[in-house]
Amino acid sequence: MAIGELRLLLPYIKRKQSSGLLVFIAPPTLLSAEFFAANGINLERILVLNLYRPEEALWAAEQCLKSGCCSLVALWQKALTVKQARRILLSSEQGASTLLLYRPAQKASAFSIPSSLSMTLQPHELGIQARIDKQRGGQPSAMLTIDMRQTWPDLTANVSSKPGNVLPFPRVAAH
Repeated sequence: MAIGELRLLLPYIKRKQSSGLLVFIAPPTLLSAEFFAANGINLERILVLNLYRPEEALWAAEQCLKSGCCSLVALWQKALTVKQARRILLSSEQGASTLLLYRPAQKASAFSIPSSLSMTLQPHELGIQARIDKQRGGQPSAMLTIDMRQTWPDLTANVSSKPGNVLPFPRVAAH
């Protein structure tokens, strides 16, 4: 992906750091320590595993999730079977850890894997477009544009008009 998905979830990631390690497995690009530090995330809480063989990445995710010491595991995975998805979701429940699973859009639509929340994300000149495809106890949403110009002006286009369904991105206060 590498379209700003971590920027979108930054407030949630920041909250999760107080209860355990933040593990990022097989990110599509290099993660910036400067980005995390500038946004109030303790670098001592972050573990990045650059495992690009899918079976190694899945194994690492499963071990981290069920360990009980990781509050959040973000896994970028190109292909995933329903059986594999169930295994890592069970590991997440066992270790009381949050799993963020990123899959390419074409793979995401191939079949529905068990999850609490499924979203479609795509880049937009104002920031990111997001649609909730599936959520427990709720309905799918319309596509929303999340305006990140105020927080990250250098990463968005200089556009004066706003399309419909635009939400401002919350500012994350630095410590």
